[in-house]
Order: sequence, then structure tokens, then C-alpha cells
Amino acid sequence: VGEMRDEETVAVGLEAYAADPSTEVLMQSWKIDDGETHLWLPKDGPMPAELRDAMTGWVVESYATQVAEVDEHIVALYHGDVGYGTGDPTAEGGRHRLWLDPAGWRYERTTDPEPMQRG
Repeated sequence: VGEMRDEETVAVGLEAYAADPSTEVLMQSWKIDDGETHLWLPKDGPMPAELRDAMTGWVVESYATQVAEVDEHIVALYHGDVGYGTGDPTAEGGRHRLWLDPAGWRYERTTDPEPMQRG
């Protein structure tokens, strides 16, 4: 799933966005269990068998990013974060986010993975 950064794309919905013929996959990253993180660039060749097998045999968690700002720091909010959907990253509750701090990016997750709900 790609990153959606504008309100218009979010309003249209992820499925409509993905089904549009102008949409193309530019990259795919993945990690299985405690293995290494991998990156596939479609321009470099066909999808690796390991990724294809994982996508057909496992529940794949996807990320539809919502970007916010906290104290002049950019934070990417993901499904499961208390601020996801509300636009309030300072609210009390579970966290599932990536801090894009110039001093170093930091992934924060205090919630268990759960499937995204269709709207």
C-alpha cells in the first residue's frame, strides 16, 4: 500500500486509488518474523518468490500513512495509533507511528497488529 498524503486521496479511498490504472508500484519493503528487512524495486525485475509466497499465504499488514506534526517534528501515523483518523497525535492512547526526526527516525508501537477495517 502506498502512502497517502493528501485529503482528496484519503477521501476517495484506498481501494479506488489502488484500482486506478495510473497507479504503479514503485517499491515494496517487507520483513518476515524476525528476519531481515528487504526492498524490492519492480524496475529491477520480477517480484521475489519469498515476497510473493508471503503475500499469498499470510495476512499482510499494510500501512496507509497519515502525516502530522508534534513540536515541529514530523510523525507518520499508522492504523492502530490513537491519532490515526483523528489528526491528533498528542491524544492519550496506543501508539503506532514513525517519528521522522532529523537526528534519527524512531518507530514506536505499543499496539498489537490488527487488520484494517473497510469503510
